[in-house]
Amino acid sequence: MKTYIITLERAYDRQAKCRERYDNFEFFYGVDGNPLGEELRMMPTFKPGEVGCFKSHRDLWLKILMDSTDDNFVLILEDDAKPHIGYKKHLNDVVEELKKQEHSNIGICWLHKNKPQGFYRKMAGKFGNIFGNPIDDEPLGEHINKAGGRLNTTGYLIRPSIAKELFYRMSPMLIPFDCQIHLPNNRKDIGHAVSKKHIFAQNPTQLPSYIHQKT
Repeated sequence: MKTYIITLERAYDRQAKCRERYDNFEFFYGVDGNPLGEELRMMPTFKPGEVGCFKSHRDLWLKILMDSTDDNFVLILEDDAKPHIGYKKHLNDVVEELKKQEHSNIGICWLHKNKPQGFYRKMAGKFGNIFGNPIDDEPLGEHINKAGGRLNTTGYLIRPSIAKELFYRMSPMLIPFDCQIHLPNNRKDIGHAVSKKHIFAQNPTQLPSYIHQKT
């Protein structure tokens, strides 16, 4: 399965960790938000890393849809994703289940769960649960559930056709990437699943943050 890990060219320590943890992947060098300058001044409410994250995922989607010759799932990880023990087997179980005809409507499958926090918690409190509710998962099979709502893009599977659809839907940037992708319009007609097991975890505590760090 084609696997991309989003990183920054200057994130050498994170890249070293990825090489220790994974094999058969390709680094995708994303957008560093810090040097954006004038573009950031047009979006003063966002941190440089939030803009860089948003652009990096969309740029990778564009590469996927341009390079793909089929609609098989592609694995996307962020460079702070830490795999749980036995992740290869669990990931394979999920992928094999997604191949079944009854799951052909699933376009994206989340591989990391997290609790509502930060911006999401504030938005949910102000406007209601517009991003869906993580506790509303519905069983779809032995290894996957229908996703009620997810906010973290640490690791996910996506079909090239859905990468193309979301590339156009996810413009312009309105809110942070991991929130905007769960807005109702961006979930419409796209089947979202979530793995029953936590396959990857976000591991920022052991790695320096490049979201808030300036060059």
